[in-house]
Amino acid sequence: MSPLSINDQVKKQKRQVKKGYPVINKFETIEEVNEYLGGDRIVCLLCGRDMKTLGGHLRQIHDNMTCDQYKKRFGIPWRRGLICKESSKNYANALNKRVENGEDFRSRLPEYRKLAHEAPHRKKCKAVIGAATQRAIGHHGLDYQYKDSDFLIVLQLMVEKQIDLRTLCAENDSIPQETSVYGWLKKHPKMNQKYYDICDSLPYSIQSKCGIMGPRFEKEVKQLHSQGKLPKEIAEITGVTIMTIWRAIKK
Repeated sequence: MSPLSINDQVKKQKRQVKKGYPVINKFETIEEVNEYLGGDRIVCLLCGRDMKTLGGHLRQIHDNMTCDQYKKRFGIPWRRGLICKESSKNYANALNKRVENGEDFRSRLPEYRKLAHEAPHRKKCKAVIGAATQRAIGHHGLDYQYKDSDFLIVLQLMVEKQIDLRTLCAENDSIPQETSVYGWLKKHPKMNQKYYDICDSLPYSIQSKCGIMGPRFEKEVKQLHSQGKLPKEIAEITGVTIMTIWRAIKK
């Protein structure tokens, strides 16, 4: 068998479509999108093959299809990457290392803003519109089926599970969701303070997910800094990013 025929055979095998593919329907909700992109591998909805990233596969196997064309076809939000959870984490770590090594991305912001301004408008997918609608409902307090006791359970679960609000709500559909909780906290200042106290009691790596770094964190960072620790060393001790450490030092 000649090398050419072997290559042709490999290409033919790669192009084989598994039973049940291609998928016809688009994603309806953001939860479906999260489930699709949240695994160890991501399945191509055109042929059924699973891999860590889809970009190269789409170009090589599916007639140079772009990631945006794929997202439009299946209703995936434009800002979501076609990569599995592990690869996404690896990319984030690589970016953090570039920041640690002194690379300044801020100088390129004007260029990115110009490109974004000149780019054609792209219609939001159904999943994003649905999520925005749910956020609006929660923000305006229209989720009347929840009582104060339901929101108190959310705060209690944060303490018991040592988990941030967003992750907790994403894992449990039976409790008030994130935007609803924030709307409730806004109406109840004492509970809002309790929420801040709970965030302050959580491990620092979880606090950063809450977007709230409390006085306990700031005190420890400044203490470590006064002892001669470098921001990189403090970040490793506390389990947060270097940028978070810098913000605490500058306060």
